[in-house]
Amino acid sequence: MDSETSIELWRQPADGSAPTQVALAPVFGTGLNQTTPDYLIGDQPTFATKHGFVHFWLEDQVLDLQWAPLP
Repeated sequence: MDSETSIELWRQPADGSAPTQVALAPVFGTGLNQTTPDYLIGDQPTFATKHGFVHFWLEDQVLDLQWAPLP
C-alpha cells in the first residue's frame, strides 16, 4: 500500500504525547477502477479495544477485515 493513495489512521493519545500512525486503509482495484475507502465514511462497523483496532471493508460484495494492533 502507498501512503500517498491510502487514507491514514492515527492514534492521538489523551495525555498529549506524540500521535502514532496505526494503519492505512486498503486500496481496491487499479487504474480507473481504483477505490480508496475512508475509515469515517460508510456503514461498516469499527471496533477499538485496548489492544487494537478492527475495521470491516465491503468492496464488490466481498467483506474484508483489517486488524491494527495499538502501539
